[in-house]
Amino acid sequence: MATDNLYGRNYRQGPTFTTIYPASGLGLDYMYTAGVPFSIATEMRSSNGNGPVDPVLPGSEELWEGIKAAGLFVLNNYEPDDAPGAAGSRPVLRKRKGSH
Repeated sequence: MATDNLYGRNYRQGPTFTTIYPASGLGLDYMYTAGVPFSIATEMRSSNGNGPVDPVLPGSEELWEGIKAAGLFVLNNYEPDDAPGAAGSRPVLRKRKGSH
């Protein structure tokens, strides 16, 4: 994962409910119902007595690497779907031919 590469930390990834904690009504829920196929939830790291005293800067750098990687994944693997009736006036993405 891109976030692991910067400082060598190993972050868990997966559904918010099982990876971080059970929660509902998150921005993820809204984005999904609004037709946005990709969204993320993050938890910034804390020192917990292990690592830098102020984890804000390294945590922000790691988060930025993850956001860039997610954006590049979407750009490289999806394209706009302008088919009539796809989702009204909302932009919709479809998988590019030949993408994984």
